[in-house]
Amino acid sequence: MAEASIHRRIDAERGAFDEPNKEIPTYRRYIRGDQDDTLTPRQKAALEGCERHRRSVNICGPIVTESADRVVYKEIRAGELDKPTPGQEELQRFCNEIAIKNAVLDLLNDSFLRARRDGNHAIRAAYRGAAGTGRVVFILEEWWDGASGMFVSDPNLDAEPYAVKQWDERTEAYNDAAPTRTRRTIWFDNRIQEWQRDYNAGDWDFVSEVPWTRNGAMDGLPLHIPVVHFSNAGDKMMGHCGLSELYGGGLAAQDDLNDLEANKIIAARLTAVPMLKVKGYSARRRVNPVTGEPTGGPPDPARGEVAVYGPRGEELIVIIPKYTVGPGNVFSDASPDFDADQIKPGDLSQILAAKKDTRDSAFQAARVPVYAITGEWPSGDALEAAQRPIANKAERFIAKNAPRVATLFHRATEQENVFNKRGLREDVLLTAVLENVGRTDPEYRAKVRKTEAEADTAEAQAEAAKAGRVPVGAQ
Repeated sequence: MAEASIHRRIDAERGAFDEPNKEIPTYRRYIRGDQDDTLTPRQKAALEGCERHRRSVNICGPIVTESADRVVYKEIRAGELDKPTPGQEELQRFCNEIAIKNAVLDLLNDSFLRARRDGNHAIRAAYRGAAGTGRVVFILEEWWDGASGMFVSDPNLDAEPYAVKQWDERTEAYNDAAPTRTRRTIWFDNRIQEWQRDYNAGDWDFVSEVPWTRNGAMDGLPLHIPVVHFSNAGDKMMGHCGLSELYGGGLAAQDDLNDLEANKIIAARLTAVPMLKVKGYSARRRVNPVTGEPTGGPPDPARGEVAVYGPRGEELIVIIPKYTVGPGNVFSDASPDFDADQIKPGDLSQILAAKKDTRDSAFQAARVPVYAITGEWPSGDALEAAQRPIANKAERFIAKNAPRVATLFHRATEQENVFNKRGLREDVLLTAVLENVGRTDPEYRAKVRKTEAEADTAEAQAEAAKAGRVPVGAQ
């Protein structure tokens, strides 16, 4: 039976994560380079001619993608390979088949990227087509961002679990207008409910409820919630949800870096075309060329005109000589007090150092090696040490999400049995193998050390030969 109280529970449980989730739309913009404009009016004036296109030294993208790319799907295993049981081989074939048809390697790469970006993501197993002829598909579901998306309840709560998807919808008659209603689909273990209300307002109106059971009856065995939650690392205060790789300073570091990049261009411009400090020049009043009388009206900056006040407080329009900076240009003036000097631009090296410090601090906070963006790869033990933080982070992600990948395949197995009458075993343990591609194995490290030792030996022998000595071991 449909219970309206479920909406109060959803709003309370989902609302507990409003603070970190409110920035999810910003995270999604920032990693693709669509970032806020940090330029002040003065910076825009100094960048005249190259301020039309927003500039971005994008570090949000590499921070998220480098973290996500460290974990890849390798395979799904049904049971123990060295101890096969009846029906295990058929279940393994089904898992391999559904992995290929759903392009699971690419699908999980996308899901893991979004979990790193938003903190959470979900995949839904859904049966498509007529019973007996359709197949199970995996559907990516964006996480709740405060306006739309999927949310999965905490499985550790002593309450009925659920998954809820909310979105705004336009009716056909007003397809080009603003949304007219908000909809919710709620999955429980044994039923699926549809609700709707006027766009983002009012009480929820019940639309429908259908059984989600093995025999299609409300009292049948549950088919279980088909939505699987994947999450990034969080903290105790976040409960079952994760936090974005950009949470806690990533966006601010990106804004700082973009501002420093603009200042770098400005400083470079002022170095190439410096500002001048001129004093003692001969200014002249603007006069009517016919009468010789001072003329009124606002000053024209293009002609070097400014408004000043005379000895009796009257406003005068004065023309200041314009001096053009350029190769071979000579400045002169009839006034004996005339002097011109260059105003030194900002120190470009300090701006570059600030950029590097801001970038490195952001990468260190996210536990991502800086060489991922600079391309300055270390070698040997230095490489191992540089990779250790992100490799450990990848291990934690695998420990958290590998069992959830297995759950996704188990949900697919259940639906295959119910809708296609496949008869696959559901009591065989499914194990998802996720690989940490960033961790260097002992064999590789030993090879690196051997190569370095051989190089050192060759260098020592070459030095000994130049000095006329016989190297040890060459007698």
